[in-house]
Amino acid sequence: MVPGDNLSEIDTYANESHKARFPRQWAHYQNKVGDDQDFVGTPIEQWTLITRSQAEELRGLKFPTVESVANCSDQQMQRIGMVAGMSPHSFREKAKAFLNLASDSADVAQREAELQALREENDKIKAETEAKLAAMQEQMTAILAAVAEKKPKTRKPKVDPEA
Repeated sequence: MVPGDNLSEIDTYANESHKARFPRQWAHYQNKVGDDQDFVGTPIEQWTLITRSQAEELRGLKFPTVESVANCSDQQMQRIGMVAGMSPHSFREKAKAFLNLASDSADVAQREAELQALREENDKIKAETEAKLAAMQEQMTAILAAVAEKKPKTRKPKVDPEA
């Protein structure tokens, strides 16, 4: 598209000849949109240590996730340079610390969920046990009442006042 001329805009699918003819523009497009790859990990934009512009610079350097920063080699660290406003090695260490904190938080949350499930199961078992105990007590009361009714009344022997 020619700036200021909206009538000369070409809207077509990009093919290999376009990519070869306009390599800089194609690289810019790829950095902006990406290659439609699904990255696994925490998106770099969600890391609160860096600003939005720093996140964009890191995406341009092909660091789309915090994990990619934490696991990069020393040679890759040289490419980052001072993008984060600190030495690249301390930047990598902060990424590792962030991921460790996140995994610890996830572990704690998972343990809390498991503990809550066990508490609910324990409460359910207690309720069932109490209901069975109440039913057994009712049965015992009924049995004792039936036994008391069937029990013949014994007479006390008469005591002779003369004896």
